[in-house]
Order: sequence, then structure tokens, then C-alpha cells
Amino acid sequence: MLIEAKKLINFHKVNNILDFGSGNGKFLHLLNHFKPDLNLTGIEIDEDLLQLCSNEAEENMLFEKEVDLGGTNSENFDLIFSQEVVYTLPNLLEHAKTTFSVLRDGGYYIFTMGCHVNNPTWKKRKKAVLSEESYPAHDYSAEDIASAFFRVGYRVSVKRLPVHYPLKYVPNEKGEFKSINELLTSTEEHKLLFVMLKPRK
Repeated sequence: MLIEAKKLINFHKVNNILDFGSGNGKFLHLLNHFKPDLNLTGIEIDEDLLQLCSNEAEENMLFEKEVDLGGTNSENFDLIFSQEVVYTLPNLLEHAKTTFSVLRDGGYYIFTMGCHVNNPTWKKRKKAVLSEESYPAHDYSAEDIASAFFRVGYRVSVKRLPVHYPLKYVPNEKGEFKSINELLTSTEEHKLLFVMLKPRK
């Protein structure tokens, strides 16, 4: 995702970045290694992960449980990232509105999504998520995503996310992929990169 973002964005003009659904915080550490002068904010609802992120945060990192819509974060971010988070959200339109409201004009929201109904491995993946994780999994299509963000005012772009490195495969492992072909089909053909632009006024 970062490799693709670097093709689109002049990071010399970027100061404030939000990672929505920061998990263990490693993506923000990667961004910090890439460009140490950034102001980085992570949003994470899992209390244990939030504590882990906060404990390991660098000076230029802040981890929170939610976005402050009415305060300092209002139209404060140049760029928002999220990885495989959107399918867990119960209301796409509300999420689109939230991210739109905290982005500066001309800012981008870039996110990946492989967990969607267009992906033939989704049904299996969904069962695993619901049995193993504490968060929900919703049946969204790529069209559902595009429509919600377009309605809010974003300019919507999408592409397949290129695979830059070999993919790990374990034969006979119980999981999402029963074969190498399934792994490649899901990852190379159905892993999507959405690029949402908030137009300048």
C-alpha cells in the first residue's frame, strides 16, 4: 500500500497522517522509518492493542480510540490509511463522512480491501473472522464501497493491489486458502486498493 501511495503522493507536502484501525501500530512505525518528520495518529478500538501501541509509540505518534471530529483533528489530516478495516464497519456512509470531515481539501484516503463479496474466498474468510476474532464482518461489494464514498463527495479510484513479494503458502494448512491457485487468485485478482480524494473547494 505504501509503495502504491508513493506513486501518487508527494510526501514532502504531507505532515499529518491517520491510520484507521492501526492494530499493533507497525504500519505507523514503517511510515516513521520512511519519513521521520511526520505527525502520526493511529485509531484502534481494541483496548489491548491500543495499550501496546501507546507503549511502543515514538514521540511523533499518538494512538487514540476514536477520531475527535469536533476538535483538533477536524480537517487536520493530509492522508489517511487503513488496511482491511472497512469490511468490519457497520455503516459505510458514516465512515465515509467521518474520514471526509477530518481530511484537508486535496487529501487522500487510501485503503486496501480483499474481504469483499466479489472475492471467491470471502465466504471462507468470513467464517474464520466470525469464529476467531472479536470484530464483525460485513458482506460489502466493491460497488458498495465506491457508492458510499462517492455520495459523501469523494472522487473514487480503484485498482488491483500489485503483489511485490512472494506470498507465504503452507500446504495442507486449515485456513482461507486450500491451494496455491486460491491464494494467487484471491491476492492478485481480488485484493483492491481504493484511493479516495477529497476535492479542493
